[in-house]
Amino acid sequence: MKSLKRTRKKKYDKKVMELKWLLSQLRKEDKSPADKQKIWKKFISRMADSSGDVCILPSFLFRSLISRVPNKQQSWEDLLIVVSRAKEFPLEDPSFVFDTNFQYVPDKQNAWNSLYKLTRDKKASVRIIAAYSLGNLFSLAPDKEKAWKNLHKLANSEDVYARIGGAKSIGSAFRDISNKQEAWNDLHKLTNDQEAVVRANAINSLDPVFPYISDKQEAWRNIHKFLNESDFRVKYCAVNFLNSDAVVPTFISVPDNQQIWEDLVKIAVKEEGFIKFNASRALTGLYPYLPDKKQGWKDLHELTNSKNYLVRREVVYSLKVAFEHLEDKTQIWEDLHRLANDEDKFVRSTAADFLKTIAGY
Repeated sequence: MKSLKRTRKKKYDKKVMELKWLLSQLRKEDKSPADKQKIWKKFISRMADSSGDVCILPSFLFRSLISRVPNKQQSWEDLLIVVSRAKEFPLEDPSFVFDTNFQYVPDKQNAWNSLYKLTRDKKASVRIIAAYSLGNLFSLAPDKEKAWKNLHKLANSEDVYARIGGAKSIGSAFRDISNKQEAWNDLHKLTNDQEAVVRANAINSLDPVFPYISDKQEAWRNIHKFLNESDFRVKYCAVNFLNSDAVVPTFISVPDNQQIWEDLVKIAVKEEGFIKFNASRALTGLYPYLPDKKQGWKDLHELTNSKNYLVRREVVYSLKVAFEHLEDKTQIWEDLHRLANDEDKFVRSTAADFLKTIAGY
C-alpha cells in the first residue's frame, strides 16, 4: 500500500512540475500567439486527463496566464472541459478563475449559457462548482434578467447542490439584481432549507445582501435559532454574520438582542476552535449597542479569564469600550492590570497601551 502511494505521489509531482514548466513557457514574451495557443492546449489537456485525476494548482497561477492566451473564447471552453472532467476542481478557488476569464471572453452570453448548462451536469462536483461561480459573473452578464432567472431556478431546484450554489451566487450578485425582493425571498427561504449545508451558505450570503434590504429585522429574525443549531456550519456562519460592519450597528434595535448576546456568550465559553474566537470578537463589536451594558460587562469580564489566549486577545479590546460606558471602573482597572501581565505578548501589549491612554482618570 505504501509503495503504491509513493508511486502515485511521484506521478503527481511529475505532473505538477510539467504544468509549472508549461506555465513558465506561456509567460515568455518571445512566444508567438500560435505557440502560446499550443502551449495552452497542452497545459489544459494535462490539467484533467480522461481519468479525472487532476493537479491542485493555486488560483493566482491560473489567473496570471489567462490574459496571455490568445484565443479567449477557446480558453473559456477549455476551462469548462477541465471542470466537467475533473473528479474535484483542480484549483483552490474556481470562482475567481471564472471571473478573470469571463472579463476577456468576447461572447459573454454564450459563455454564461455554457457555464449555467453545467449546473445540470450528472456529476455533483461539477454542478456545485458551476452554480457557485455564476454569482461572481453576474455583473458582467449581458442579459441580467435572464441571468437572474437562472439563479432563481437554482435557488428553487430540487437538487441540493444547485441550491447550495444558488444561495452563494445570490449573495454575490445581489447588488446587481434588479428584482431584489424576489432575490431576497429566495435567499430567506434558503436560510430555512431542510439541508444544513444550504442553510449555512444562505446565512453566509446575508452579509453582502444586508445593506440592500429594506426590512433588516427580517434578516435578524432567525439568528437566535441559527446560533443554537446542532449543525456546526450553520452556527459558525451565524456568528460570522454578527461580525459584519454593516450588521453590528443595527443590533440595538433587534427585539431579542439580549437573547442573541447570551447565545454568543455561551458559544465563547463552551465551544472550541475559531468559532470561540469569532464569538468573542462579535461580543466586543456588539457591546456598544447592547442595552444592558452592566450585565454585558459582567459577561466580558468573565471572558477576560478565559484559558484561550485568542479569546483574551479579542476581549481585551472590549475593555476600552466598557471603560467609556460604565460609571464604576474599578473592575476594569483590575482586569487591565492583570492582562498587562498576561502570558500572551499581544494581550500584554494591548492592555499596557490602553492603560497608558487612560492614566489620567
